[in-house]
Amino acid sequence: MYYAQDLNELADSIYREVEQMAILLKDSLLQIEALSQQGIIQMEKGKPFYPKAEKLMQQAQYMAKKINDKTLNRTILSALSTLYYRMERKQWSLPGKTLPYRKIQLPATMLSTY
Repeated sequence: MYYAQDLNELADSIYREVEQMAILLKDSLLQIEALSQQGIIQMEKGKPFYPKAEKLMQQAQYMAKKINDKTLNRTILSALSTLYYRMERKQWSLPGKTLPYRKIQLPATMLSTY
């Protein structure tokens, strides 16, 4: 909603205040939500803000995983997936650039032959 109405800066400052309140109240869920929303706002600002967006979302994801909130963790991972897609898509559009392959650690069960 805030993005559609071009209120990113206002929303970002509100979420920073919410994060500080959550820390004072020791409310992990509220802090995770504030971090996640800040990350999404940074992502929507564009490429120069991707590193900050990634840092905020990774912090939120770490906290969500630590408290074992699977629903919140999935939501954050989805936002991170969107961010990584946007980061890589920019590389696709540059002439002469190739998308680097990422090493993925596959579980042993996936490596077995049939």
